[in-house]
Amino acid sequence: MESAKQTKVSAQAIEKQLGDQINFLKKSCNSYDNGETSEYKRMATTLRVLLHNRGSSKSLISQLSLDSIFFPSFSRPSNPRNLLTEINLALIEMTDNGSKLVPVLDRGPSRARFLLFKNWWTESVLRDDQRVDFSRKDFVLTVANQDGGAHVYSEIETKYHRLINENSIGFLSSAARRVQLQRTNPQRPTRSSPYPPNKKPAPFGAGSLR
Repeated sequence: MESAKQTKVSAQAIEKQLGDQINFLKKSCNSYDNGETSEYKRMATTLRVLLHNRGSSKSLISQLSLDSIFFPSFSRPSNPRNLLTEINLALIEMTDNGSKLVPVLDRGPSRARFLLFKNWWTESVLRDDQRVDFSRKDFVLTVANQDGGAHVYSEIETKYHRLINENSIGFLSSAARRVQLQRTNPQRPTRSSPYPPNKKPAPFGAGSLR
């Protein structure tokens, strides 16, 4: 079958598309922050449009030559000698209801590092209990391509399955920990915090080899 005729799109139209996608992302972020946590799937799809190149399909930033600029990374660099799991884009925040993971952003001990897009896109931002690394690219493409962003697969990548279904980073929020404890021992009382009384949580990577 003869392919459909193509017409070149103007740079102004591509810039308009960039603005639309960024607005989509902002709306998804606002919804996520307001409790609609399933919005991460739409975020991944939008990020794929913005950032991912595949064959003749070019990302918006590539079409506008924005992949040559430096991107800020708030992720702490992975420690190759660390034998523990690492969550380099998040911190543990203690609340009245227990603990949760929050993004590092400017709350971390270090300033942002500025990386070329290729390095920012593929650097390790999480390492699981089998020392398997995850990059921003891994998360975006797996969610968008397999886990409900743009497609739903009957099989998903094993390392991602272990992360979301088997807690391969070894962290549970207080609510999740209470559910797990009640499932395994319904008669056992649970505290609002996963930590023993008078014990402060250690930062991720604490106790690692230096």
